[in-house]
Amino acid sequence: MIDKERYKEILLSFMLAGFLLFFPPQANAADNLLSFEEPESMTAYKAVLYFRYLDSPYLAQETRTIQVKHTESREKALVKALTDGPAAAGSVGRPLFPQGTKVISVLAEGDTLYVTLSKEFENALENENNQTRKEEAILRRRLTISSLVNTLTESGQYQKVQVLIFNQSAVDASMRLSRRFYLEDSGQIPPPVRRQEEDIITPGKAAGMILRLWQQQNWNALWGFLALEPGAASSAKRPDVDRLPILLSYSSTPGALSPDGTYAIVQVTLEMKTLEGKTEIINDQAVRMLRQNNAWLMSLPSFTQLTLAGQP
Repeated sequence: MIDKERYKEILLSFMLAGFLLFFPPQANAADNLLSFEEPESMTAYKAVLYFRYLDSPYLAQETRTIQVKHTESREKALVKALTDGPAAAGSVGRPLFPQGTKVISVLAEGDTLYVTLSKEFENALENENNQTRKEEAILRRRLTISSLVNTLTESGQYQKVQVLIFNQSAVDASMRLSRRFYLEDSGQIPPPVRRQEEDIITPGKAAGMILRLWQQQNWNALWGFLALEPGAASSAKRPDVDRLPILLSYSSTPGALSPDGTYAIVQVTLEMKTLEGKTEIINDQAVRMLRQNNAWLMSLPSFTQLTLAGQP
């Protein structure tokens, strides 16, 4: 007598033989069945990552080719790339994730990604409890979340991101990131975060940063954000700071990008006090912003033209 399990094996064998007899596999299908992909094999993807734009309250884009393991998702590889920091030498991007942060998992549910990070993600920054540094710490933590969300929603496939923290010593607590991460005295759990477009640097925001340096009369920093067109004569001189009008207030439009993305035109409105003490207002002055090494710099001739409007 054949036992029941052995009978099942024989029956399945006859069924498989009959199937192969009437539906023989094609050569390509057989190759696929017999093929084997190494677990460490990689696939290259072109990705856009977001890092802090210098020491500003904005994020800058970095385009990079990332290598994704056969055994992990592209989204997990993106988060790992963020924790590694900017790749380009001399980049305007600044790292945001605390050192030692590990990516535990990235799972999708509908249009939401659930990103689980190690407890190092909540580590305090240097001098974080110092009141003079608290605003910077809050800003950096907010930008860290924005960099994560903006990077993961860049493809348009996902709309929201929920951050979870894996902490073995607090297994009874919720893994979801609370408001305490933002240094608030609240254990409230915020909802998943949507894309934060307002945190991304634009030519207009970069122009505003440069005008603020003028308003503060921070000349050394200001000169670092002025540039010439590629191939232009290097004989152009900076304006004499002793002849510059005092900038009282300013505003700027978002800017219109050139077709090749190398420059943008921004309109600015300035209120200035001349050396003679008169108040001058310049409305909707066109300024040329140059994109060099992922930084938005103001054309030196454009800046000079702005300052001449307030000179006698």
